[in-house]
Amino acid sequence: MKGAFVNYIILKSGSDGNCSMLDNFCLIDVGITQKELNQRHIYIPHIRIAFVSHKHSDHVNLATIHRLFKEGCQLYLPQAVINQLHERYFIPYGQATVHQLESFSRKSIFIKDYKITPVPQQHQDLINYAFIVEQGHKRLLYATDLDTVHPSTLGDGLNHLGFFDILALEGNYDEVYIREFIEEVLTEYAPNTAWQNWTTSQISDWTKHHYQILPKETRSQVYRALQNYRHLSKQEARKYAQKHLKPNGIYYELHRSSQFYKRPQLEENEETTSP
Repeated sequence: MKGAFVNYIILKSGSDGNCSMLDNFCLIDVGITQKELNQRHIYIPHIRIAFVSHKHSDHVNLATIHRLFKEGCQLYLPQAVINQLHERYFIPYGQATVHQLESFSRKSIFIKDYKITPVPQQHQDLINYAFIVEQGHKRLLYATDLDTVHPSTLGDGLNHLGFFDILALEGNYDEVYIREFIEEVLTEYAPNTAWQNWTTSQISDWTKHHYQILPKETRSQVYRALQNYRHLSKQEARKYAQKHLKPNGIYYELHRSSQFYKRPQLEENEETTSP
């Protein structure tokens, strides 16, 4: 996937792993194995710099990060990931090539002719980082696993960041379908409740309060759906792209939910109805 000014490649995106590459020398998120990199003819000695947005396991493959460290790659990692490297691989703190990402929040990092700036975002109860990549007047935004594009308690949001030639933005779920799914599951359990009049927050609180008495399958389905609200919907992502993507810009949608990104296709012989 070639962009307007940088060769931007999505190597992996989703709950089973996340990793993107810029110009064959920079990784953003390292939720990928060395074997998977090699299968794409990408070799760790060629990677000069790598960033990890947050500590969740689908963005962090410690074995790959350790291998990058051994090859002298400059690593910009959340403190929680640095701690994991220390605990698993006994890497001493204070290594010259291992940088605490939090210390570079909103600060520019320069490599080759690129400027890369981490911008804090909120993802549940932790800080997750979006990354702005700039080369001259050309700009790319990478942002995934965020609750909102608006300012929040832990994050700056994205609305103030300007316009981009390339947007790689999370579009995790379909707002209409996921809501219909939750209402359908709960209606089977409590058919006399007007779930359509409840807010998502009210449903979440009710589910937590009744968690122990709900049938296992019901609570599992509702909980799994509610977890997706920790991410950005595809409607919100596309609305942001309409406002912030430059003319002739390129939009990539990241971290699509395998279950809630779109309504499942009806069986081939099943009669279809209008939405």
